[in-house]
Amino acid sequence: MPKSILFCLYSHNVWGGIENWLHEILAAHSEAGWDVTLAAARGKRFNDPERFARTFGEVIPFDGRTGTAEGRITAVQRVIEKIRPSIVVPVGVGHALPAIGRAKARGVDTRLAFPLHAINAQLLTDAEEFAAIVDLIVGVNALQTKYLSRFYPPGRLVIVPNGTHPAVAAHSMAQGALRLLFAGRIDQHSKRVFDAVALAAELRRREIPFHYTIAGDGPSLPELKRQAPDFDYLGYVTPERLFSDIYPNADVVTVFSAIGEAFVLVAIEGMINGCVPVVSEWPGIHGAGYMKTGFVFPPGNIAKAADAIERLWRDSSLLAKMSRESMEIANEFTWSRTRRLWLEAMDALLTRKPVIGPFPMRTRVTAGRLDRLPMAEEIRRLLRRYPDFSDGWGEWPGTLSGVAGEQQVIAELTRLDREEV
Repeated sequence: MPKSILFCLYSHNVWGGIENWLHEILAAHSEAGWDVTLAAARGKRFNDPERFARTFGEVIPFDGRTGTAEGRITAVQRVIEKIRPSIVVPVGVGHALPAIGRAKARGVDTRLAFPLHAINAQLLTDAEEFAAIVDLIVGVNALQTKYLSRFYPPGRLVIVPNGTHPAVAAHSMAQGALRLLFAGRIDQHSKRVFDAVALAAELRRREIPFHYTIAGDGPSLPELKRQAPDFDYLGYVTPERLFSDIYPNADVVTVFSAIGEAFVLVAIEGMINGCVPVVSEWPGIHGAGYMKTGFVFPPGNIAKAADAIERLWRDSSLLAKMSRESMEIANEFTWSRTRRLWLEAMDALLTRKPVIGPFPMRTRVTAGRLDRLPMAEEIRRLLRRYPDFSDGWGEWPGTLSGVAGEQQVIAELTRLDREEV
């Protein structure tokens, strides 16, 4: 059977954990002789396939500027029916799920490999509701497959943890003030970045000397700079510079997220460079498999986070010991291992017949009276009345499901995750 694979994803962001994963997985398939196609979403303002192509190479655009559910589904479906790949991998494009279902129903002999890069109620509910057409769930965290085992047989669940590149520079130990690092998307909603301001205030109150470096960009950066002008802001930093200069010269890597994370790449990258992780206890932190050292604090519990940093500052031998442990643990998580496990999963998937069954056509309702008309898609495209959205996820939603019992789902995820401890 031909080895052809189609990745369908958003194009409003080109840097971050998922994008790092994509670089590795695309390269793995190309080097293994697969026919690889990358399709990227087009939106009115944020999703720009041409800009995305400058980072990832040639892409096929699928146009969702009309903002209607039907328009988005049809755009992805057309690409699938044109390419007719052996495997389709949707990444952060919720409407790709019904599009793949429709293509299967129209006779396209393709398999749906659904990678899960987050832990949230909406994404897991999508995985549950579309189980009849999902050939393989590929989680990065044991908690994801543990939760979904009620809806999928074992043969359709696999875990392929993310990885990290080896360290390229020797780690330097602190001389006086502790060097704290936050690296990643500067976004209060998903990353709780303003907790860094509260942590800094608490450390000052305790008279703990520190230097805080912020590496990254995002919508909350201007406000973060306003609240904490004394932080060292680097803006976007290339992965190469992170490994050559930033991680090796930090003592502690901090994470403040409350929900949504599945495998925090900056934590494992910092660890392989000798940084001690001080991270929030998001659901999935134990299932990720790498938090065997470092400190964990409840999200928003700044006092406990400060306790951990104070211990490291007062006990240099503890800092050195945990730095060595971090490097040892992180060495278990390599991109070469991730590539191998992913390719093994795709090769095995090719040997199986595609699954097809009833799948939901219910999708997220978009704003405006026009969307409720049967011909909304045609009218919008004819009149070029493309709606404005506040961000890239508005233009192309990452999930379809609205979850009424979200808190119950989170509670169950937390319970399952703590069983891993």
